[in-house]
Amino acid sequence: MLIYWIILCWVLLVGGLGRLYPRTALNDNKLYEKRCNIFFAILTFSIIIFFVGLRSGVLDTSAYINGFRNTTTGISALNQDYEGKDIGFYYLNVIFKTFISSDFHAFLFMIALVCGIATMLPLYKYSPMFELSSFLFVSTANFTWMLNGIRQFIPASILFCCIPLIVNKNRYLFICIVILLSTIHFSAIIMIPVYFLVQRKFTKNIIPLILFFGLFSLFSGKLIPMLEPLLENTQYAGYTDYVFEYSGSSIFRVLVASVPILIAVIKWEEIKNMDSKILNICLNMSVINIGIMIVSSAVGGILIGRLSIYFELYNLILYPMLFIQFTNKKERRLIYYLCIVFYTLYFYYQIVVVWKLPYVSDILNLYIYN
Repeated sequence: MLIYWIILCWVLLVGGLGRLYPRTALNDNKLYEKRCNIFFAILTFSIIIFFVGLRSGVLDTSAYINGFRNTTTGISALNQDYEGKDIGFYYLNVIFKTFISSDFHAFLFMIALVCGIATMLPLYKYSPMFELSSFLFVSTANFTWMLNGIRQFIPASILFCCIPLIVNKNRYLFICIVILLSTIHFSAIIMIPVYFLVQRKFTKNIIPLILFFGLFSLFSGKLIPMLEPLLENTQYAGYTDYVFEYSGSSIFRVLVASVPILIAVIKWEEIKNMDSKILNICLNMSVINIGIMIVSSAVGGILIGRLSIYFELYNLILYPMLFIQFTNKKERRLIYYLCIVFYTLYFYYQIVVVWKLPYVSDILNLYIYN
């Protein structure tokens, strides 16, 4: 577990140092804010990319290593009839192994680099507290998607980096990118309807939507099997037969995900007249995230719970944007430190107590299992 504590401390301390050497940037309200400069942004995320990229046996990493080793090289491999799922990821394996390197370490590091930069750039561009956003990326265990489920995190992180396309309503380019990324993991296709949903102005009238998700959870035993005809010709065919055999999101995780929306409701008077497209998009994404987790708490986490990664990343920007609404410095400082303390405890609970997450790297000669 030592490696993950090093990562957590690094992003908070190095990101915090970045506040001493800020850059000045315009936010979407045309007001100047102090933001993290690019040097400290890269330095903060470098620790994540380094350890994630050099791993060789954490969670489902072995499956990706075996898949890469078994991939056929050469242009002819691209012309073969591929019967597996997510052909885009297969092509990525073939192209990398043929033209760049046949070493799986290089392949894993490349993916970590792409996902790390794609996650960092929106935080660098939009977060008024980069060090807090980076800390939350680690402490909420979202960074573990770079260790487990990377095939889904590739499109999730790249689409997170496409926030400007949502803000500027560049729908056609966004949809084209979604379709392309859906070849890496089909679940990315959910972002097409979401693109239109999050354009609506956020209001406190979210209770009916959350109630809808709650009712769906209650009647999921009857509703989920009805989806089977829609999934019949996809990679998820047959999932509805065993989806209830797996535990979904815990109620504790649902409560944690609800915190930013609770803060938004409390500070509603301060944010309701703000003409901030970024804040509005992040709030709507956060509501969708809560809804998915509520549904996932009643059904299997594999089919539904994993969709949350497409929306949970937006909380990394949302938290700092909400915190700056606490105009009283003492109040803001108190909330800030409480966030650090409680999310560190959450990190300990999730990484150490629940998952007992190991770290293995043959390059670094590290084999940490407890």
